[in-house]
Amino acid sequence: MARSIVKGAAEIKEMDLEGGAKIRWLITHRDGAKNFSMRLITVPKGQSTPYHSHDYEHEIYVLEGRGEAELDSETISV
Repeated sequence: MARSIVKGAAEIKEMDLEGGAKIRWLITHRDGAKNFSMRLITVPKGQSTPYHSHDYEHEIYVLEGRGEAELDSETISV
């Protein structure tokens, strides 16, 4: 049976990313999540996350504001 994980974002240490964004690793393999990671990323206006790609599924859910994401060489407004 899968184990439930309940945390508050404020409990998690915020770390700097290249480009000026900040990340909190909310749920990872360290919590027993074998196939899933949940991150909270804050991107101040005019800043970005570092360019990167994955060979697995990756989600972006915008809570507030607007930005752009690049997917397969296409820029998508979010």
